Amino acid sequence: MIKKNILLGLIIAFSSQSYAATINSETFKDLDYKSAVTTAHTLYKNNEGIMIKVLPNRIVATFSDGKSSSVAIPKDQFFLSIAPYINSSHPCTNHVLTGCTVTV
Repeated sequence: MIKKNILLGLIIAFSSQSYAATINSETFKDLDYKSAVTTAHTLYKNNEGIMIKVLPNRIVATFSDGKSSSVAIPKDQFFLSIAPYINSSHPCTNHVLTGCTVTV
């Protein structure tokens, strides 16, 4: 079981790094908003300097080269993020999909 978990962790880490090499400001702007969220989850805590955050009306990606692009969230849709906590929380005006952690 331990070997299986280690292998799965390596596969996830490798695929995250290789995916980070293919995504940039040009390719990100061509995504729909659901794909942008999926991309952000794939790049969670990446080492490539890519930050993706959710604003009220769009998902914004900033890349290590300083370029950024965004994907609109349709007016009849919204993004809801729920993070449980034990002792404290923090205001979350803009949720950072690639780095936000919870306290549990």
